[in-house]
Amino acid sequence: MNTLEERIRAAARAAAGTVPARSVSPLQLPPPPRRRFVRGRWRRGARWPAAAAAAAAVAAVFAGTLAVSGHGAGPASGRHRHTAGVVVFPGSGRILLSDGQGPQWLYPDRKTAPIGTGFTGASLDYGRLLAWRPAQNPKAIPPCAGCGSDVDYYVMTRNATGGRLVLRAEATTKRGNQVAHVDVQLSPGGSALGYIRQTSRPNGRALFSRLWTLNLATGASADLGPVWARTAIAWLGSSTIVVQSGDLRSLVSINVATGARSPLISLTSPALVRAFERARPGGGPPTRIALLAASTVAGRPVLAVDLTAPAKSGSPVNDAIAFLTGESVTAYAAGGPRDYQSLTWGPDGYFAILTTTSPSGCPPLNGAAYVGNLATRHLARVPITGKVLIVGGAPAGAAFSPSGRYLAVDYQGLMTFTATPTIASLTTGTGYPAHLITTAPDLGQTLQGWARR
Repeated sequence: MNTLEERIRAAARAAAGTVPARSVSPLQLPPPPRRRFVRGRWRRGARWPAAAAAAAAVAAVFAGTLAVSGHGAGPASGRHRHTAGVVVFPGSGRILLSDGQGPQWLYPDRKTAPIGTGFTGASLDYGRLLAWRPAQNPKAIPPCAGCGSDVDYYVMTRNATGGRLVLRAEATTKRGNQVAHVDVQLSPGGSALGYIRQTSRPNGRALFSRLWTLNLATGASADLGPVWARTAIAWLGSSTIVVQSGDLRSLVSINVATGARSPLISLTSPALVRAFERARPGGGPPTRIALLAASTVAGRPVLAVDLTAPAKSGSPVNDAIAFLTGESVTAYAAGGPRDYQSLTWGPDGYFAILTTTSPSGCPPLNGAAYVGNLATRHLARVPITGKVLIVGGAPAGAAFSPSGRYLAVDYQGLMTFTATPTIASLTTGTGYPAHLITTAPDLGQTLQGWARR
C-alpha cells in the first residue's frame, strides 16, 4: 500500500470488518491542533444574541476580578504569571480570538494585537492565518437591507504579513441569487483551498452546491462536482477531500486531481455500530453519520465522525463521537444525550469535545467540555466554577496550548484554563487530579486557536 488513497480504503475496510485482524497498520492521531467548530452548526462570525449579551455581562463582572483555584498537575504543571496584579493565561504562545469586530491575538500578559485592518474573522490552519473581510466586490449585492453579502478570503502569516487575496466574493446574479463560498479550508501545507461554492435564491434556499479547489500557486481552480448543501468538508492529506453523502449515511472521498469519488465508510460498518452501542447503551444503531475531522500523520489517515440516533423519547438525540483509527473504532459519549457542538484536536492523541443542552434552533443555554485521549476510553470533564456557568455560557470553542500542557475553553465570554489530564488519570477514570487553574474574560470574542509566537 503505497498511496494515501489505498491506506484510506484499507482503514475503511478494517472498520467494516472486511479484512483480517492486524492486516492493516494502526493509524495515529495527528499532533497539530485542528478544527474550531463543527461545520454547518456554527457559521463563521455568528453568535447568538442571547449568548452575546451573556458574554458582555460576564466580561463586566469579571473584568476586575479573575477566579483562580487549584494547582497544575497535568502532564506538566507550571505556574500562571501575573502582570500588574492580573492573572494571565498559563504557558506560552498566543491565543487567536475572533468576532464580528475583528480577529486579534491575545498574549499571556493580557496585551492584544489586531490582525490586519477591516477583517471580521480569522482561523488558524497549519500555522497560517486564513482571514476574511466584507466583500470588496461592488457586484456582490446583499440580499436585503442590513444584510451582508459574501466575504473575501486572504491568506497570511501568523504575524499578518504577506497577506494576499485568494478567494474573492462573487457577483450576485441577475436574478438576485447569491453565490457564497462555504467551509473554506486550507489544505495541509497551505498550497490550496477547498470550499463549497453555493448558489442560493434571495430567500436563502440553496439551488446548487459544488465542491471546488483552488491552487494558490497557479490560481487554477477546479470544479469537483455536486455535494450536499449542508455537508462539511475535510482535507485528508493534500490529494483527497472527504464529504458527507446526501442521505447522511456515509462519507465519500474525492480525488482532487481527477474528481473521482469513492465510498469511504458508512453506517453499515459493524465496527461503527458496535462502538456506538457501547457508547450509548440501549440507543439502538446510529441513523446518521457526519464528518467532524480528517487528517494524516506520517502518511496515515485518521477520521473523526459524529454518530447519532433518535432518542426513544423523540427529543434529544443519542449522540457519540467515533474515531476510526485503523483496526478499531472507539466512540465517546459525554454526559447524557446531547448534540455535540465541536471537536478540537490536541497533540499526542488528545482531543476536546464540547457539548450543549440547547434545543434545536435556540441559543446554547448550557453545556460542558470534556478531554480524552485515543489511548484510553475515559473522558474527563473540564472543571469550571458554578459561579460563571450562566445562561449563554455553553462552550463555544477550545484550544490546546502548542505544547499540549494546557487546555483553554471558551464559554462565550469567559475563558477557562486547565492542565491537560495525564494518560494515567484518564485510564483509571479519575479525570483531573487538579481543578481550575484560572478563568479570564475574553470580552465576548470566540476562541479560535492557540499558536506559538
